[in-house]
Amino acid sequence: MCMALGALWRSYIVTSNTSNTSPETTEVMQFRVTLPLITDTSSLPFYLGEFKRLTRNMAKRTRDLTLIRIKDQYGRSSNLLDGKMWIDRISERIEAGTIEIWRIINIIDDDPHPIHLHLVDFQILDRQPFDVSLFQKTETLFLRDLPLLLIPLKRD
Repeated sequence: MCMALGALWRSYIVTSNTSNTSPETTEVMQFRVTLPLITDTSSLPFYLGEFKRLTRNMAKRTRDLTLIRIKDQYGRSSNLLDGKMWIDRISERIEAGTIEIWRIINIIDDDPHPIHLHLVDFQILDRQPFDVSLFQKTETLFLRDLPLLLIPLKRD
C-alpha cells in the first residue's frame, strides 16, 4: 500500500517476460488504483450498432510493410515497421476518405510481435501464413496456405 497526496492507492505492475525482453523493459506499465474502490455500475449495450465489413475490392492501394526485430549496440531488442522505429517520423500518408490494404509481413521468428495502430479506423481482413525464409532471402511473398478468415463474433 502506498500514500500519495494524502490518498491511499495500490500499485499493480504489468511485466513482460518473453525470451527476448530486455532487462530495461521488463516492467511495461503501472496502474495505481485509488482506495476506496467504487462500485462500477456501467454496462455494455446489447447492440453496438451497424458494422460495415470492408472488402478487398474497395481498396485504392495495397502496401506491404515488414515487421522485423533488431538488436542495438547494447543487445536490446527493437521492433521496426518497414525499417523505421516508433520514434521516427510518420512514413505512411493516406488520402483522406480512402481505403487501403496493409499487409503486415511479420518476420520476427523467435517471438512474433503483435501490432496495433493509432488514430485510424481499421479492420483485419485475414491472417495468412507465408514462407518466411524465402521472403528473407528474396523479398518474395509466397503465401503458403489459404487465409485464416476472421469470423465476426456474435453476442448471445
